[in-house]
Amino acid sequence: MNEKKQQAAYKAKLPAMRAWLIDAARNNRKVTYGEVMQAFDVDRFSLRHAMDYLGHEARDKREPILTAVIVNKKSMRCSSGLAKEFHVSDDEAERSELHKYWNARVSDRASARATLPTLKTGKPVYPFRIGDQYHRKDVFRVIGLPEEPTGGNWFTGYTAHGDDWFIFCGVGTGGRTGHDYGNYFDGDRLVWFAKTNTNIHQVSIRKLTNPIGNVYVFFREEDRDPFTFAGLGKAVEVFDQTPVKVVWSFHGGDGTRLPTQMPEEVDEDEVSTVPEGARRTVQVNVYERDPNARRKCIAKWGVKCSVCSFDFGERYGELGEGFIHVHHLKPLGEIGEQYELNPVVDLRPVCPNCHAMLHRKRPALSIDELTQLLNG
Repeated sequence: MNEKKQQAAYKAKLPAMRAWLIDAARNNRKVTYGEVMQAFDVDRFSLRHAMDYLGHEARDKREPILTAVIVNKKSMRCSSGLAKEFHVSDDEAERSELHKYWNARVSDRASARATLPTLKTGKPVYPFRIGDQYHRKDVFRVIGLPEEPTGGNWFTGYTAHGDDWFIFCGVGTGGRTGHDYGNYFDGDRLVWFAKTNTNIHQVSIRKLTNPIGNVYVFFREEDRDPFTFAGLGKAVEVFDQTPVKVVWSFHGGDGTRLPTQMPEEVDEDEVSTVPEGARRTVQVNVYERDPNARRKCIAKWGVKCSVCSFDFGERYGELGEGFIHVHHLKPLGEIGEQYELNPVVDLRPVCPNCHAMLHRKRPALSIDELTQLLNG
């Protein structure tokens, strides 16, 4: 895309971006450069020009500088450009002024939701980041609830909010088979159970599994932990039982693939030797696709490739932060029906290139073998 087309593209998004940032300021919330880029599908060049335009627009209107809510993910502070361009030396103080200023102008509140970025289907989407963790109060701030709920459906598993649905669920720790009457991940899909007495004929279940808006799915293992955002859910299977059982697949807010998704690398010969209870009928290693296992692996081993040490965040900035594949060390042919994945012991972070090379041999190369080939 040439420079003129880039300018036209980001300028068309400026009103929505301004409304979104105002909502963040009103809720006393910071947003990162990456979140803005993802929410509005703009690159760094366009974001830089958009911030310049919105900053000058705020100054011309004698408002606090709106772009002070946009911060670096690591430092959680504004760039030096805010001080150089707008002579704002204390970005925390500027955000405090923004919070006061926009809360005094409640008449603009309704415009924020109406101008949120949208999917290609035309459905508005909130800027939650897949794999990031949120408490319920964080979710309430992002979606702009005027008052924080203290009970009700927001705290009982799932609820509707306008045309959208929000699921907050716990997942078992018993591997692919889950635990008795609990939710569990089968690879990158979530097997989830609705409330106790539900059936597929209930209006709420029909709306949840075939929504007008989006289904935002959050999960956690421990009751007091924050929730991890799994993505926007799509009900791919709905079982006629009580309680209703739903299998959810996920995609990003812009329809992109998840970090856990990759080309199918398991060969038919290898799959044929795997016990039936330890594999799905599709030719994928479900252990490498489980987002909960991935999170635990990365918490222990980080996001640098275990073979070549490549770090997507260092190379691509915020666009690449947190992106990495995970590789399952145990050969699938050695997995029995009662196998329970230990993400810290059985998984390692690897870049997509090294991941593909590990699977070029049958059985797969070890991390050490590929590292020796690379350094030899």
